[in-house]
Amino acid sequence: MLRTVSAPPKTSTGLAAAGKALWKRIVSDLPGTLEFDQRDLVVLGRAAKLSDRIAEADKAVDRDSAVQTRTACDECGQSAPAGLASSGPRG
Repeated sequence: MLRTVSAPPKTSTGLAAAGKALWKRIVSDLPGTLEFDQRDLVVLGRAAKLSDRIAEADKAVDRDSAVQTRTACDECGQSAPAGLASSGPRG
């Protein structure tokens, strides 16, 4: 529920870059004469925290997938199924 106000809400505490960016984007889209009520801010705060967690998960997937280059098939000498062939050295 929106109501009239004079100042936009401050960024929720404990947010990382992705969460802060989401918060600022959502708040900046709100007309200057309106503000979120407490329920809206709770939902926005949770969405911002989830945005941070998704960013962390994305980094972990990128980091971990860069390390995994060999498949179980490489170890036993069998052909990997289509799309799973390893680009790593065979041993």
